[in-house]
Amino acid sequence: MVLIGREVQVRFHCIINLHTGEEDLRDVLLELSSVVDKWRSLGLALGLRQSTLDVLMQQNGPKGLDQLMSDIITEWLKGNYNEDRFGRPTWRRLVEAVGSNTGGRNQALADAIAAKHHSTTVMKY
Repeated sequence: MVLIGREVQVRFHCIINLHTGEEDLRDVLLELSSVVDKWRSLGLALGLRQSTLDVLMQQNGPKGLDQLMSDIITEWLKGNYNEDRFGRPTWRRLVEAVGSNTGGRNQALADAIAAKHHSTTVMKY
């Protein structure tokens, strides 16, 4: 697509499926280490139910935010949410959630995750 006198951005999405393996959990948690305080909003953006987040918070209260975020991402990787509505766990989906209004609107982190995991490429013409 070419528009004269304008910069056109075309986004190509390469969906990289995450699995429920421990290695994937560590990779995702490393990417999210700077936003553990946004656990609730990110959990909602990923599609987890409020009731699930409340239970995880009660279970993890004294353990701290790092363990809580780990449990939230584990639930997401296992597909314990409305997968039909929110889609399968992928790097692309994580990028969308982190950059969304619900997920905390951290576009810088979303762009960094996308660049590192090649989930979004922006081409300028």
